[in-house]
Amino acid sequence: MLADTLQEEIAAFTDDIDVVLTNWQIVTLQTDADPNKIRHMKAPIYASPIDDFLTVGGCYTSAALYRRSTTADALKPINEFTPVKADDWLIFAQVCLSGARHKTIDLESYCWMIHEGQLSEQTTDQIVEENYLILDWMENSLKRNQQLNESRKKLLANYHAKQLLMALKKDRGYFLKIADKITRPDKNYQMTHGNFIYRRLCDVLGIN
Repeated sequence: MLADTLQEEIAAFTDDIDVVLTNWQIVTLQTDADPNKIRHMKAPIYASPIDDFLTVGGCYTSAALYRRSTTADALKPINEFTPVKADDWLIFAQVCLSGARHKTIDLESYCWMIHEGQLSEQTTDQIVEENYLILDWMENSLKRNQQLNESRKKLLANYHAKQLLMALKKDRGYFLKIADKITRPDKNYQMTHGNFIYRRLCDVLGIN
């Protein structure tokens, strides 16, 4: 955690705020001959938490501060599955679905250090699968709560489309599984991805 930031996060809370989000850094550690690489990451703005989460995804867990009294009930195990690598992503999904009120401040509060051979960089396949399961759980939760409107169907379908590129690293069968899932929330959804190679790949595989 970066120095002199916690008090600023706490000060950002007001009575109508449940979660404060901040920016963060990702530092890739290099050798003496190759300097460290620093990326400055911007926290999402969750003005409409469910819709914004489905649009931009989650924040970095350590760059968020929660009001326990209003968010603890949302953070409970779910029956369908237990994520191991995407558990942080599930936290944001659960909190957003609970209706928690978010505030984003322009402050870097945390530094994530990445080194060569880091375990989190070797588990892409598992993260893709768990993200897929979380999206499925979100869809079912929204249906149960009668919150799955037409715009959210498209957001869900679009998020599944983003997962396709990562799924290619897994295997073609899994790619097709996610592709089939895209049509479930919205039968009339059509991909509008701007990448020409990606569109051509979909054509070759026969995926709408």
